[in-house]
Amino acid sequence: MPDFCPGICCRDEKKNMRLVLGLTVVILLTCWIDFGSVDAAEGFANSYFMEIEGINLHYRIWESEEVSGNLLLVHGFSGSTFSWRDVVDPLKREGFRVIAVDLPGFGLSQKINGIDYTRQGMALTLIDFWEELGYHESLHLIGHSMGGSVVLQMACDRSELFSAVVLITPALDGGGGNTFLSSLMGFSPLERILEFFVSVFFINERRVTQTLTDLYRRPPTPEELDGYLTPLQDDHAARALIRMAGQKAKEPGFAKETGADFPLPVLAIFGQEDPWIDYERGLDFLKSFPQKQIYILEGAGHLPQETHAGKFLDLFLGFLQEVFP
Repeated sequence: MPDFCPGICCRDEKKNMRLVLGLTVVILLTCWIDFGSVDAAEGFANSYFMEIEGINLHYRIWESEEVSGNLLLVHGFSGSTFSWRDVVDPLKREGFRVIAVDLPGFGLSQKINGIDYTRQGMALTLIDFWEELGYHESLHLIGHSMGGSVVLQMACDRSELFSAVVLITPALDGGGGNTFLSSLMGFSPLERILEFFVSVFFINERRVTQTLTDLYRRPPTPEELDGYLTPLQDDHAARALIRMAGQKAKEPGFAKETGADFPLPVLAIFGQEDPWIDYERGLDFLKSFPQKQIYILEGAGHLPQETHAGKFLDLFLGFLQEVFP
């Protein structure tokens, strides 16, 4: 009796041929498909652009009549300056100059090849950005999710530049050291395939609505959906997301010892119903920080600065009154 079945081999060969032909078609298609027809807008009435290390950063400023201090707001993954729309005006009325920035690869900031999307890379970019702005009043850092890890890294690197750090549902664990995805980057045909699938199957109204519903713990409004979906439909957004995921896959989280000698006061706010961030792990990481206030908002998901804006403002302003009486 033969040790193989010709019929099965034939079927396997046909299946493999279909797979190869399918991949070939996708590769050929991706050479000509334009993965986005939405041009980046010129910005908002208070938009500015600054070139830092060859990257054109988009940022917005809300000026107070009498500036008592500065706030730098840094959004999370797939966010933009839009993520802060509910808190910027109240903070401005409190006497702050409010600065919200689009991280490289997001919003209206440039999405070019060669960007360092690691936590350290983005922290260095924003430190250079702040020093280039040249304001002299004290600066409080506020970061959401991935932006929380960026502002914490900024404070670790150059604590003398800043006064306080606010972490909103911060992503502090890193990529877990998984190098599989990062090993796939740099192979152009494969990146084009991934770009095709991300553009078609992830950057669309249904998928973004589903994600926002999970993060808000309720369906998004049309304004919220448009605010997150439109920047993701920029011509090069999918490629930026893929390269960022590849770099972050092998990025370690913060060391446990980070908080032991951390010199700045820290406010941390978590959502009790956050589907992305395990607040108990956050509590464990933050327990070594000597100057900290931690709050867990009941009923909040991953975006409390949007869904619980009033509570966030109360906690933040109360925190400042206590640490800077």
